[in-house]
Amino acid sequence: MRAAVNHAAMRAMMRTVLQRTLYDFGKKMWSTLPDTSKIPGSGFRSRLMDMAKGVASVVGSEVERQLDDRVKTFVDGALASAIDIVIDRIADPAHADEMAAWRADMVPAIINQPQVRFVDELDKVKDADVAADAVTLLRAIAAWEDLEGALSRALAALLEVIGPRSLAEVAEGSGLVEAWRPLVRDRVAFHARRVITSEGFAAWIARVVDGEAPATSD
Repeated sequence: MRAAVNHAAMRAMMRTVLQRTLYDFGKKMWSTLPDTSKIPGSGFRSRLMDMAKGVASVVGSEVERQLDDRVKTFVDGALASAIDIVIDRIADPAHADEMAAWRADMVPAIINQPQVRFVDELDKVKDADVAADAVTLLRAIAAWEDLEGALSRALAALLEVIGPRSLAEVAEGSGLVEAWRPLVRDRVAFHARRVITSEGFAAWIARVVDGEAPATSD
């Protein structure tokens, strides 16, 4: 889990999130300080508060720069602890049900996205980048000395978990069948309709009806 989480891309993302959150929190803290002018005996404190706010408004840009610097320094020091917290949260058996619910919720969330959104994402992919990544991946797999052993262990572990159960039995209770069935049915119907309405299929079925072609064709 540490190998999956503790890498440059994840650290950059978490650093950005933490910095932005702390920076916004620090800016809002000052703006939400209470008005103490109506509290008996607080006149002196109120004047001090007004003076402080006045100073802050005069040197606003400098205050923001210092706040930004302090936030960055704090986040850089706390980043390792934040990653450890994420890893512990994901790997702790005490949160297994929560993590399982999160994974299960991902399936309908993705399925319910408009198909055009996935197409748009694919259109952004550059062929050269995909080819370069594919070459790198294939080379890494080819250089993996324990590939055969890893596959054997993974399949053995999977068979041990599944046992003699069918795929439907394995998916029972997960909600996957109910979530995927409408999507699969629609896609199968879409592609089947394209085949059945094509000119080639019409010509072939005409030959079958006329007895000029076998009922199956290559």
